[in-house]
Amino acid sequence: MKRNIKWISVLVATALFFGFTGCDNEYLDLKYKGDIDFNQLVLKQARNVWNGAECNTTYEFKFDEEKPVKNKECKLNLALYQDRVSAQDVTVDLTVNKDSLQTAIARADEGGLYTKYADVELLPEEYYTLQNGKLKLTANSKLSDDVSLTLYAPMLIEHIQNEVKADKTYVLPLTISNATAYAINEKVHTWMCFVKVAYVEKKEQKSAE
Repeated sequence: MKRNIKWISVLVATALFFGFTGCDNEYLDLKYKGDIDFNQLVLKQARNVWNGAECNTTYEFKFDEEKPVKNKECKLNLALYQDRVSAQDVTVDLTVNKDSLQTAIARADEGGLYTKYADVELLPEEYYTLQNGKLKLTANSKLSDDVSLTLYAPMLIEHIQNEVKADKTYVLPLTISNATAYAINEKVHTWMCFVKVAYVEKKEQKSAE
């Protein structure tokens, strides 16, 4: 009887061991598809919003007589996958990826994830400033210094209110490329910055009608 109990205990322990191991493997498989190189570079703002299919952030602006809108400041950073410490200095280019946006716009009729690109335009240069065209991650660091992106919201609102006179969506696609060390993770190397500006009919216009 004691032998049977011991034998059953061994079987249960073995089953539990493989059960927990199986759960760990299943979790990893769900989170990481295929072979993953953890020493890959990412644009941190893209990685932060990655949903498994796209890396988009949307900022919305509109005219408000009582509360004037200010410029929007965004910080951009270079990092290694899973915030690992870099073993060496590495620099990448940070550029506006017009081609990626044009590709998305061309596929808008396919629907699905591309539907949102049906009526968008590239954000004109006069409505933003990118502080630097380079990002540098230094050795023994997890995160590069900030590079600022400034969206000139008041100017955009004025443009929409006085010239376009309709809601408009712009996109600024920012990509890292040409790394001096490490490979770049192509899933999270481009951040699509959507800028939606709503047209607001002013009170005097409504009164005149």
